[in-house]
Amino acid sequence: MNSMDLEKKIQLNSILDEYIKENALNISDNNYKITNGKSSYTVTKKFFDKPHEKVTGTTTEVIGIGSYDDNNLTLVVMLNPKTFTTGLEKRDQEMDKFFKSEAIFTINDLQLNKAEGEDLRIDQKITGKVLVNGLEKNIDFQVTGLLTDNSVTAEGIAEAKISDFGITPPNLLNVYTMDDAVTLNFEINAIKSQ
Repeated sequence: MNSMDLEKKIQLNSILDEYIKENALNISDNNYKITNGKSSYTVTKKFFDKPHEKVTGTTTEVIGIGSYDDNNLTLVVMLNPKTFTTGLEKRDQEMDKFFKSEAIFTINDLQLNKAEGEDLRIDQKITGKVLVNGLEKNIDFQVTGLLTDNSVTAEGIAEAKISDFGITPPNLLNVYTMDDAVTLNFEINAIKSQ
């Protein structure tokens, strides 16, 4: 279950609503709200330019909304990247310095053909926009999921570069460095609003 406190959730929802309005996204009254989710990143830490350790940061503080009308799916997922945890508090504090704002993932008007009353299994590459630090990039995610009349479940994985979002891969005197390549993962569960 999502561990976000009410104050954080209200703040993130306000930012999400503003983003939807600013980008004129087609979120109808026939919508699905994310009830819980998880997002993670994995990068390779190198020691003297040789792979040394995989570092994974994970958060469950994920919110979002989507709608499915006339065979078009629109989905907006948002999180605060400063809530990622890697298991080392000092590393998490250092990583926080790289993020200036929330991270937002958007799929807009994805054509899916689902008949009323039938479930639709999704297993395809989907291009979504990822916004981090004010920089937006189209990224291809391999997504699997299930769309029903009452719920959406999905998980996806993609490869990206952290430098695409204005982040210089951290290094310590070129002894320890982080690879520019990053693997992004997400899982969401959403239910239809009544």
